[in-house]
Amino acid sequence: MKAIIFGGSSGIGKAVAKRCAQECNDLLICSRNEDKLSKTVEEIRTLNTCRVSYKIVDLSDTDNLSFLLDEIVESFGIPDYVLLNGGGPPFGTFESIELETWYQYFNQIIISNIQILKKFLPLMRSKGSVVFILSDVIRNAGAGKVLPCSLRMALMGIFKCLSFEYAERSIRLNAVSPGPTQTERAVNLLNSSAEKQNISFEEMKIKFCSNLPMKRMASPEEVAEIVHFLFSEKSSYITGCNIMCDGGLTVAPF
Repeated sequence: MKAIIFGGSSGIGKAVAKRCAQECNDLLICSRNEDKLSKTVEEIRTLNTCRVSYKIVDLSDTDNLSFLLDEIVESFGIPDYVLLNGGGPPFGTFESIELETWYQYFNQIIISNIQILKKFLPLMRSKGSVVFILSDVIRNAGAGKVLPCSLRMALMGIFKCLSFEYAERSIRLNAVSPGPTQTERAVNLLNSSAEKQNISFEEMKIKFCSNLPMKRMASPEEVAEIVHFLFSEKSSYITGCNIMCDGGLTVAPF
């Protein structure tokens, strides 16, 4: 089995790559940071017999993405599993976000994923699986979330519609929406908040987690287990589904 993990050099993507390496024959990890990619690949190679390689892919460079996807098909082949995962857009009020920022992240999050889907879906064999990493913002809208919420909701519309179109071929499209997760992005956001409030990172983390139902953030590995389930034949009758992995943060609406 072949798996391609976009955004696989750190955080949730890296955790998914490490989990998939336990069972896949071939694994390709993509992101724009070659240093992180090479370290992740070496880490996986020391733990598994899976053939693992990497390719530098910048999802914001949509002009070059089609060429890179052609190269992936030629050198790696047709994937059975694909993880669509990329960096989240910045938070901010509607008036504070420039139009150029909307264009930038529309390309990076919407257009890039459409390009990937158009390349792989027509080629994928029966029983293939595509999983999107979304966010709890799709059920947790609020002030300052207009950009990430809008774009993640757009992705949800795409995968839900495509789940119907490809169901007859047993190609499944699902999503996982994590809540606060212990990733590099989360650490940076907490550090920024700590500086603004003139407190330590640990104090900020305790303060932040005290408002979460489980009083802690998720680990990337917890999210990766759900992705692995959605890739596997154990979820063979699940498609068009978005699984919330947020520790009860968005228990309503039903």
